Amino acid sequence: YDVLPFFCNFILHIGSEKSTYAQLAERTAQNACKIQAKLDICHSVAQAGKFRKILSFSLQSLEKTAESSLALLYEHINEKLFFERDKLKELIRAYWASLSSDLQNNTNSYANIQAMKTLSEPSYLRDRWAGISHLKQAKIWRNSLDENIEEKMQLLNELAQWLKNQVPISAAFASSSKSEKVLYDFLQLFPVNSNKIVTATNPDFEIISGQKEFLMLTNEVSSFARAINAPYFYDDSSIALEIYAQLLIWGTLWQEIRLKNGAYGVYSQYSPV
Repeated sequence: YDVLPFFCNFILHIGSEKSTYAQLAERTAQNACKIQAKLDICHSVAQAGKFRKILSFSLQSLEKTAESSLALLYEHINEKLFFERDKLKELIRAYWASLSSDLQNNTNSYANIQAMKTLSEPSYLRDRWAGISHLKQAKIWRNSLDENIEEKMQLLNELAQWLKNQVPISAAFASSSKSEKVLYDFLQLFPVNSNKIVTATNPDFEIISGQKEFLMLTNEVSSFARAINAPYFYDDSSIALEIYAQLLIWGTLWQEIRLKNGAYGVYSQYSPV
């Protein structure tokens, strides 16, 4: 458990069996694509009392570079190798500095995670992945670099070997139909049962109503939020909703709220928890 968040944060910033990180970064820029990784903790409805750890990847690219961008994503997922010792040391130091800065600037977030960790096992694990416990572990990694770097590289490489043998739960895309074959061919590169494609359709979810709050603040900037019921991670449309959230930010919400009505900003997020 203690290694997973480090792996998730480092995996896209380390080289593969075929390429150094510098080469991967150059190809990413040439393809005008963006690749992200995210680690979630979710309750498992199918298994009462159990919870699942989900590592998800997202890719944004131009349609004309979809095939080469997916090849990059595959290399990150299936051919990762933590061999760049100096790069890994740099990442660990930078990661600790980032977490330390977050703690100083966002104390409430850490306090909330700390307060919740006794409520459930997922809440406890969230502290080990994003709270004070994780911050302490990051400090240990930073302070023991010189004597334990080989051990840390071995742990991360074991996770990389585990990842390449995993079957994706599901996959979703938002693009024109001509890219569907490209995505299908990409999924065939993974172990069996990975050819399930969920195409983003038009989901219809009930808007939460009944609770309305208005808070008076001494501030020249007002904020407004709206919540909508959405399915958990095990639903077929859950990954598609990750895409919808991104499309809303740069599509309808940006055009109607940011540009036409002059709001300072707009944000949309799907949470499968």
